[in-house]
Amino acid sequence: MIAVAWTANISGEHINPAVSLAMIVTKNIGVALGVANMVAQLAGAAVGSLLLKLVTNNNLEGNLGAHGLRDVSTGEGLLLETILTAFLVLVIYNVDVSNKGWGTNAPIAIGLAVMLIHFVAVPFTGVSVNPARSFGPALIANEWSDFWIYIVGPGNGALAVAVGWTFWKDLGEDSLED
Repeated sequence: MIAVAWTANISGEHINPAVSLAMIVTKNIGVALGVANMVAQLAGAAVGSLLLKLVTNNNLEGNLGAHGLRDVSTGEGLLLETILTAFLVLVIYNVDVSNKGWGTNAPIAIGLAVMLIHFVAVPFTGVSVNPARSFGPALIANEWSDFWIYIVGPGNGALAVAVGWTFWKDLGEDSLED
């Protein structure tokens, strides 16, 4: 919630490449700026993971938070990441992008959605729904097992919502919201 609010005037609240991808598809952001956002998001995640490694003096046990599946199959993990990312992006579109959104209160709903997603999925996938969040630890810890799930799942979820949103907008948002 705080990160979304803090970045609102910097990147339009984009701290997730999946969200930026959806915004490009729906033309809420230009391709060049969207790609630049994604590069910055991935670089920021890598720098953050490197700082974590340096601050912990390499004494941090584990893999710096790199994601991995737990007690679910590859297909189940992919489906869960896809569905949960779609949920997050749908919340973002409804509270921030929609003409009837929450305005300056949008970060509250987005933060609560992220919290709910974590309550649901931490035991199964470790929860990504954000390719940058998965990329930083994977790069710095050199831990790539199941990494593709945390890119493809969020990408699929974001694209599904973007296509649906575009179709819905073409029908006429105002007539559907009444």
